[in-house]
Amino acid sequence: MKPSTGRLLVTGLLVATGLLASALAYTYRIYTLAEEGRRRQADLLDRTVDRLERAHRARLRVLLDSRRQGEEIRATHRTLADAYRGEASRMLAAGRLPAARIFAAASLLHDPGNPLSPYRSSGAARGSPPRHDPEIASAQSVLYEVAVRGIVHHLHTPPRLGFRVWATAFSPDGRLLAVAGDSRKVRLWDVTASRWTGHLMAPAMPVFDLAFSPDGKLLAAATNAGKVRVWTVRDRKRVATMDAHSTMALTVRFSPNGHTLASGGMDGMIRLWDARDGRALARKASLRETGGVWDLAFSPNGNLLASAAWHQARSRVRLWSLRDHRAFASYTGHLGPVWALAFSPDGRYLASGGLDRQIRILSARKLRLRTTLKHHRADVTSLAFSPNGRWLVSGSMDKSVAVWRTSTWRPISSLRPHARQIWSVRFDHSGRLLATAGWDRRVRIWRVGRGDLRPVSLHPPPSQRSDPFVAVWCGARSNRLVAQDSGNNFHLWALGSGKKPSRHLARRHLLPAHLRRVAISPDGEHVAAPGARNAVWVWPLRTASRPIVLRGSRSSVGDLAFGPKGDLLATLSRTATLRVWSWRRRKELDRMEGLRGPVAFSPDGALLATSDSKGRIRLLRVKDLADHRTIPASTGSRVGLERLVWSPGGKQLLAVREDQTMVLWDLGASGAAGTGKKLAILAGHTDEILGASFSPNGRYLLSSSRDRTVRIWDLSTGRELQRMTLPRPVQRACFTHHGRRFAVPTAEGVTTYPLRLRLWRVPPRRLLRGAEAAAGLKLDGLRLTPAP
Repeated sequence: MKPSTGRLLVTGLLVATGLLASALAYTYRIYTLAEEGRRRQADLLDRTVDRLERAHRARLRVLLDSRRQGEEIRATHRTLADAYRGEASRMLAAGRLPAARIFAAASLLHDPGNPLSPYRSSGAARGSPPRHDPEIASAQSVLYEVAVRGIVHHLHTPPRLGFRVWATAFSPDGRLLAVAGDSRKVRLWDVTASRWTGHLMAPAMPVFDLAFSPDGKLLAAATNAGKVRVWTVRDRKRVATMDAHSTMALTVRFSPNGHTLASGGMDGMIRLWDARDGRALARKASLRETGGVWDLAFSPNGNLLASAAWHQARSRVRLWSLRDHRAFASYTGHLGPVWALAFSPDGRYLASGGLDRQIRILSARKLRLRTTLKHHRADVTSLAFSPNGRWLVSGSMDKSVAVWRTSTWRPISSLRPHARQIWSVRFDHSGRLLATAGWDRRVRIWRVGRGDLRPVSLHPPPSQRSDPFVAVWCGARSNRLVAQDSGNNFHLWALGSGKKPSRHLARRHLLPAHLRRVAISPDGEHVAAPGARNAVWVWPLRTASRPIVLRGSRSSVGDLAFGPKGDLLATLSRTATLRVWSWRRRKELDRMEGLRGPVAFSPDGALLATSDSKGRIRLLRVKDLADHRTIPASTGSRVGLERLVWSPGGKQLLAVREDQTMVLWDLGASGAAGTGKKLAILAGHTDEILGASFSPNGRYLLSSSRDRTVRIWDLSTGRELQRMTLPRPVQRACFTHHGRRFAVPTAEGVTTYPLRLRLWRVPPRRLLRGAEAAAGLKLDGLRLTPAP
């Protein structure tokens, strides 16, 4: 007898279900093995780096012990002393006395001819007091305190640690930053004085989490051995040690009132303690989860506790009521472990992030999903809301820190401050400082931008609105801003300051149908563009008068640039002819053949930078184009150049190349000296780079690309600091004249954004006072005298 159709369907469903279960189990096994392999590779890389560092330190000791190479070391320090002395003179001429004294101290410290320098030569040491002389020791302490901290740590605070960092925590007053990781020491960094103030010994390593009590008197740490240790911050004495968990203690948190301390561990237990004496609370001293507890978060009112657990390939975020110690809501939408939790300051939202690279914004009452934030390319490891609730900051294993606006839940900036994965981001109580830390053994403290952090949008009047904007130019010495739209309309704004609003001054339509290369005069009043019949047209923006026409080229113009004073205009034709014009008089001053372009004036107007047919960078004298020199290091380059950009001081030249990279060259003083040394290669854009501009202080570079990103680079390290992804490519973005904001063209106008995150720097005057008071000496120019 044949089986019925119903039995066949049931049998088929059972077989399909079994096959699906087997496939899911096999997929999960492959995923687990891949994760394990990735972690093993990371551990192997860490061990390799540590071994290389030990070998480097051993070689350095051998180098210092060698008399033959000792003179080479002294020659290096002599060069540093000369550089710092020149910088001190420059700062003194600019009226920046505290900075000049710091560089003067650095020159004394590194000068081998100075008896106070530890790098002094044998000849300089004759007749000088012995090394152990107290006066010399005091003088050297001043030099070290001012020069080393002022030049090195002052720019890269805090210094590199000897261990990977897992956790950081700010004290409530923002004066101390606690740092811990793969070490038994919990280090304390004094933010105001910019120095390490001491350490606390943990019972085991690593330390996975840190927390200050709300009053700042206690500091708690969760360790690998399952213990939670509590110290007093003032005298750094241990007040309690709790055997909290049978395995690793992963997280520790104080309640908002400071009376309760909660800890979570791999044993699936959430333990509640009396924060004053470390005793377990008598009523419901522990809450049981179904897997390892990776993070905890108290609600702002202290009535709720959120936990993130992972067990048997399932993640769960739970809300616990601390009144009856019961879980009343849960969320299981994450596709992997949840590493981080954070309550918003108003208590409305709970943010969670983990292995699935996503940040889930949940309602803080019933854990209902409000929105999902997608930006990171690897695990989200840490979350922090700003105290005012305006921003959410997330750290990730992809080495980036993202800043989200909580009103729209959109990313407003992306930083890459570390070379390896980031495990901790923390705001201080005021919300003005942000600490980031990770496995590159560095902790960086950022100042959350001064003044108004909101972007400011500039829109033309409704009667003058036109096509989407594609490029923007900012005046280097004035508050003028010029923007171009895709319909060849140019708009002129005067940027406001303080309570003074920005004003739309003029709109001008240019006749050429396609403008890829244009030049804006330094005062923002004129636009130069290729015109009909191989001519160059110079259009006034604020008046309706006819353009000035420059004729004489036998082919179309490929690139052009205004001089820094606005009286000269350089044009480069397709037939490789460079011309320098006095454009107001319609007079050609000089010309030179055989050049390829692009072209750019130096800030002082004495030099023109361009390239020849072989791709070599040439620096031409404006008064006599035949007088030129070639940068030696660029000889033989096979990659074409898209743009050349001078730094504000004229000592550096940026070459934007066709291979989506930018090369920074050192040209010496105003390009008149120097060997053309290659300082940095900035790589990261994935498509053609359309524009690049320096900040007014020359420290940062802003680049825009066809890959729809605008990026800010730190030129001292060559690293990308901030990135903004746009809906469409823009041809050019720029820094404003004061350098505190940058402007980006949008569909309806121009938006200026603040540089929100800046490295914290100790004021030089405060640094000098502390160093001189500690040693009883005063640094006067290049001399050390007894303090009055």
